Amino acid sequence: MKKIFLKCVLMIFISVVFWGCGSAPVSKSSNGLFDDIYTRAKIGNYQDATAALIMLSNMDLSIEEISKIESEYLNEKDEEKRLYYAYILAKRAQGQEYYDWFINSAAKNKELIIKNDSRWVSIVNPLYEFLDYCTSDSDKALAVVLRLVEDADGVVLLTISEDLHDMYNSDPERLIRVANEENFDINKIKLLFEGE
Repeated sequence: MKKIFLKCVLMIFISVVFWGCGSAPVSKSSNGLFDDIYTRAKIGNYQDATAALIMLSNMDLSIEEISKIESEYLNEKDEEKRLYYAYILAKRAQGQEYYDWFINSAAKNKELIIKNDSRWVSIVNPLYEFLDYCTSDSDKALAVVLRLVEDADGVVLLTISEDLHDMYNSDPERLIRVANEENFDINKIKLLFEGE
């Protein structure tokens, strides 16, 4: 029995050593995965490109990769792509300037926040999920979420109403203040709460 155990341990050890020696370590400067996904984001069809941009927002990015995306954001004329670049920067680099870029882009592209036309599978658009995250610190993000109520339906409207209800329960004065500043009828929101 002891011999069998030793043989198994030896085989596992040899397998691990040879398998490990056969693969080169991937360094931070090896951008193969980033480059592949980034290329898909640049040249893919709309659904593939947006899914690739969402993938990039979930990756650990180097300073160089973040700089490359920032350059794309600054030089991009298409507001939809600017929204996705700002999303990646805000989510991965987390600087206040990037948050502001994202929230400002979201305000200009509300229809993209409430629909999910990419190949990324999720209940609601990841852009909305991040915008909702931003509402904890930003009245402007909260104002954008309030405005989404006007165009959303189905599960997206349900998600938005649940998020606003949670906010109302935790800080009703803030929600009412932002709604008033936006000339948004708070009764629309309260009606949604009753429907939950």
